[in-house]
Amino acid sequence: MWPDDGTHAASLAVSMSPMAKKRGWKQWYFGSKNVELKRFCGGRLTRGPFICIHILIGIVLILVIVIPIITAVVIPRMIQNRFKDALQTHGNTSRTSITVTNLAAGEFNFTTPFAAVSILPGTVEIKVPFVFDLSDENGKHWANITVTNSIEFPMNSDTNVMIPAKLNVYDTPSSSVLTSFLETKIIATTVETAWTINIWGFTWYHELPLNAVYSITFKKSLQEKFASIFTSNPASNTSFSMVDHGTNNIELNTTILPISTFPGIVEMVPPTVVTIGSVQGESWANFTFDAITFLLCQSSRISVDGKFNFIKMPNADFIGQVLIGKNASMHISSNLTIKIFGYQWYSNLPLQSTVVVDPTTAKSLLNGFIKMAMLAAFRRSTIRNASFSTHTATFWSFPCPICNRKKAGDVLTCSVKCEDALKKDHSGLYVKLMTLQEDAQAINMPELQIAMKKLSTRLTLLDCATWEDFLEINAVDIKNAAGIRLLSAAFSYVMTLRYHLPALGVNENDRSQVFMLGARAEATMPKHMWNHLNPYRLHIKMVGNHVPVIRKLPPESPNDAVHVSFESKLYHELPTSTTTPDAIVLFNPGLGHPHLKNLWAPSLNLALTTYKPLLITCFSAKDLHRDLEALDNAAESLDGTLNFTKTAGINPFQSRKIIVDPLDPQNPIQTNQYSMVVRLEE
Repeated sequence: MWPDDGTHAASLAVSMSPMAKKRGWKQWYFGSKNVELKRFCGGRLTRGPFICIHILIGIVLILVIVIPIITAVVIPRMIQNRFKDALQTHGNTSRTSITVTNLAAGEFNFTTPFAAVSILPGTVEIKVPFVFDLSDENGKHWANITVTNSIEFPMNSDTNVMIPAKLNVYDTPSSSVLTSFLETKIIATTVETAWTINIWGFTWYHELPLNAVYSITFKKSLQEKFASIFTSNPASNTSFSMVDHGTNNIELNTTILPISTFPGIVEMVPPTVVTIGSVQGESWANFTFDAITFLLCQSSRISVDGKFNFIKMPNADFIGQVLIGKNASMHISSNLTIKIFGYQWYSNLPLQSTVVVDPTTAKSLLNGFIKMAMLAAFRRSTIRNASFSTHTATFWSFPCPICNRKKAGDVLTCSVKCEDALKKDHSGLYVKLMTLQEDAQAINMPELQIAMKKLSTRLTLLDCATWEDFLEINAVDIKNAAGIRLLSAAFSYVMTLRYHLPALGVNENDRSQVFMLGARAEATMPKHMWNHLNPYRLHIKMVGNHVPVIRKLPPESPNDAVHVSFESKLYHELPTSTTTPDAIVLFNPGLGHPHLKNLWAPSLNLALTTYKPLLITCFSAKDLHRDLEALDNAAESLDGTLNFTKTAGINPFQSRKIIVDPLDPQNPIQTNQYSMVVRLEE
């Protein structure tokens, strides 16, 4: 009810007058200045309600504008900053700590601080599962961390949160990163993830992207760790002792302290050859170990057997220190191939150091030198009389690897001088050539015979990535390195093919046809060995001029994993009506060998123009280089491009047994050492 003193009527009359209408919306909105009791909005509101309504509208506008900015920009940026701060390293210490819970599975707990994000009470929940993707400074992704347990923490207080996680490493960091890591002991790792975040029980953010840099820091460099293995001190408690463990004659015992907090294993790929000598660089002996492995995250007490390969007696300084019971210094060096997290980080990495050994260890080493010197003297006598030997040569039937002179087959070199040169200047070659003797002696080993018999009746139904996996899956218990080398030589063809079948596009549902071109040794393998291709079903056609002519094939069952047929012809000589295979395999073909490349050219061109995938293996790096060149030339002549579905690299199922070419004894080769899968594209 308006007041009846006439003021309202006067104000209304003024505001609705023709002059007021001409003044437009401003007059209507703000009213007239010519009335004593001013009204607004066409005379409908007095000053108090007018101000209150505008304050309310202002608050609403602020909320509409500010809240989205806070939720869409401010809070995500704050979460990103908190994420970076949690992973940030201060000096050599990270705010995030790691405790390994299951080494074999790569499981660990990491505890990290979460700072308060609000003064308001409530709980923040990060939904799972989510994954931390790890990449190096060059952008190469090499691992991830999976979290499957929900994470909850209070909004209004600082707290430390323990997060169970699992590490999965699937590659190595970039080579440039690994090179700098040798000195810095740090791998700067970019951590990327996406979180779904609930606040007060509601989903505020879905797949919010986060990233930060976390420095994976090793406590010691590989150089320092290498030196610590052979250094006598209370922490390592290193000792050497002479033993009689078959072909091994020295035992190394040492404690290796943890070098990182992440779960993982460091493996020095055998053979590990360590040269010891004087600090002036004079070599005294080589120690050859089959394998040295230790944990990244825990102290490891290791005991490994090796071979003491004598070169010469230590110098007078070393012997004098031993005789008076003092610590003795010596120089150690090696070229190591190192695997970390199961992947090869370094190949032939040169490491060296001057180490100090305590009197007890030094005395043990000196006794070993004396014993080996006596054995060397006896061996020299044997070499001098080698021409009178009636022993049949079975493992060194090739010329002297140093001077290329003819010699007896039961000695490695033709003279003492060449033997010393081989040990000193070609220690890696010496170790490889010595395995030929071990392999020959292991052929009749009962352990090996039992393993071969078991493998003849078993099927490898699970996929495997290494020879150790193959033996474990088939419950073959064989520890002898020579025995494993012989098994790998026998099964290299079938396991190489099985490992590469996915890259060849072969599946388990259909019986695929595979042609093996240039078949030689693989064409004579017993059929039961091919049964390890289960559960794949294949028809393998052996093709080549070295394939035996078999007049009557053994009966085949539809349930057999492999059906085998034979064609004693070159591939390009087969009838034009021959069915195109699903995949083609060439085991150690020598496509680019000077004496073979012209013979291979027509068959290689025909194989490429099927546009089917080709699995090709090679004996050596030199062989690989020549084959790649032959493939490039063939593709160019066919106006096509090569697509490598599996790039050329070390074949995990190469034969570990070496083969020596009498024309090149300094460069032993291995069957199926390298492999690749390639196809021609138009």
